[in-house]
Amino acid sequence: MQKRFDRGNAEAADKTTPARGWRRNLAQAADRVRSKPLAAMAVLLVLAAGLWWWRLVQGPEVGAVPAARGTAVEIVYATGAVEPLRWAKVTSLVRNRIIDVCYCEGKTVAKGDVLARLDDKELRKKFEKKGVSW
Repeated sequence: MQKRFDRGNAEAADKTTPARGWRRNLAQAADRVRSKPLAAMAVLLVLAAGLWWWRLVQGPEVGAVPAARGTAVEIVYATGAVEPLRWAKVTSLVRNRIIDVCYCEGKTVAKGDVLARLDDKELRKKFEKKGVSW
């Protein structure tokens, strides 16, 4: 009777062969030894990157202090424009040249204070022609 060649049995026979199995096991062991330092380096690299990211996302440490009244010790300098709560439009009923301006910026102005003086030469001449005293 003739034996049929079975591929599965041939592979099983190769694994049990001492020469081939020993070489394969040695190669696999060498691969494992080579891959262990690489795996350790990869794990350390991932841990270092994770630690760096955690410190970056966490932000600076801030302490809490109870609120208390005191004097301000810092001065703030800034550029910009200050706008009043209420605007007032100041206009003249007469169109003349301004000859004097009140330098009262930032001061409180009361009703009736002179803010500007207008040139009144032409108006005086008209009154003199009509005989009205100024």
